[in-house]
Amino acid sequence: MTPFALGAIAASLTMVAAPFVTPVDRPISGRSVAVSPADRAMWPLPAPTVLTPFDDPLPYAPGHRGLDLAAHVGQTVTSALPGRVTVAGMVAGRPVVVVEHGDGIRTTYLPVQPSVAVGQHVRAGDPIGSVVASGHCEVTMCVHWGARIENEYIDPASLLPLVTGPIVLLPEP
Repeated sequence: MTPFALGAIAASLTMVAAPFVTPVDRPISGRSVAVSPADRAMWPLPAPTVLTPFDDPLPYAPGHRGLDLAAHVGQTVTSALPGRVTVAGMVAGRPVVVVEHGDGIRTTYLPVQPSVAVGQHVRAGDPIGSVVASGHCEVTMCVHWGARIENEYIDPASLLPLVTGPIVLLPEP
């Protein structure tokens, strides 16, 4: 099985089991990040379908530095964690929202037309913008959800609570 297929399976398992999640502290990218139960990360879109999983790249090498989540134009995007908005506007010709969360963690969302302003504080689940049309995804509309701890890219799904309930395998589409 290819690494891409394994990543897609892992992402699907996370999404299917999400209703049965129990918050648990765990190390993220080799270090322990303390997040209070009220500040647990959540998906930036409801019931997401992962189109492209995280592919941990070497510095300056090909890879996919985030998750592409299926979306539709106009859909509301929410902050995955509480924090402060540091970017809300165009970056390299695309609308982007970036939220700093403390402990060196920051998340990015694109193409997202911001409904927030730089400096604004948001809670997990607060709307931060809406999906706009973009040629970013190859198959369908998507939102790219990225995450970093300081200068290291991490899989944004690693910020979500661990799955502790039943896991249901779904057939491939």
